[in-house]
Amino acid sequence: MNFNFSLFYQYSNKNIPTSFLEWFIGFTEGDGSFVVNSRGNVVFVLTQHFENVSILKEIQSTFQFGNVIRQGKTTFRFVVYKKTDIYKLIQLFNGNLILPSKKKSFSLWVHQYNRMNEKKVILLSKNVVPSIKDNWLAGFTDAEGCFTCSLLKNSSAYRFRYLVAQKGIENKGILEILQSFFGGKVTSMHVPDMYQLTVNGCKNAEKVMHYFDTYSLQTKKKESFSIWKSVHDDLLNKKHQQKDSREILMKKVITINT
Repeated sequence: MNFNFSLFYQYSNKNIPTSFLEWFIGFTEGDGSFVVNSRGNVVFVLTQHFENVSILKEIQSTFQFGNVIRQGKTTFRFVVYKKTDIYKLIQLFNGNLILPSKKKSFSLWVHQYNRMNEKKVILLSKNVVPSIKDNWLAGFTDAEGCFTCSLLKNSSAYRFRYLVAQKGIENKGILEILQSFFGGKVTSMHVPDMYQLTVNGCKNAEKVMHYFDTYSLQTKKKESFSIWKSVHDDLLNKKHQQKDSREILMKKVITINT
């Protein structure tokens, strides 16, 4: 099923593009938290490194609610705690979440909201699935994805990969749907109950590039993706096979995730 934002638009700014809402849901499923504080009130929190504080401010500006606050030396949070604004977010997420684990935490969150506010928000039982025709994966990748390349020092071999990981066996099926789009493998990681989709090689990477060229990343991952694409072109041009150009390429590779 597709995303449906009609409930959200009834209570909020109808000028917010659906593309932004799709991205925001994906970003939330990666880095967002449905929190119940010590007083029993529900709070929504998005946490980011200070390098991505601009995206939190953009989210705040777009929704026209919430606060961006500093937490420690390197972390910022977008926090929503007002009841009216929480209600708008409930209308946005209700029936539009994809990860089973996030649906579960959202359900508990809404139950607590109903209990504290004497409301009767009914959870919608929809099964929205990932697609390469919307912005959800861009948001999810901004939160959980990674673009990498490693060049081996003593040979011309390399590993060129797109990675996205998620905790919980219940979420493995979502990674397998992404695998059906791009190829690659879904494997368990060394950390217990963690699973990762690995799309390896220049050919499969072209499918990944086509998606992100169409549905843009919004955090510093956008810069990483741009450098990753440039490295891809260098690999196709065999620059990894010549000593001088390989050394230059190795320096570029280091900057992908800095």
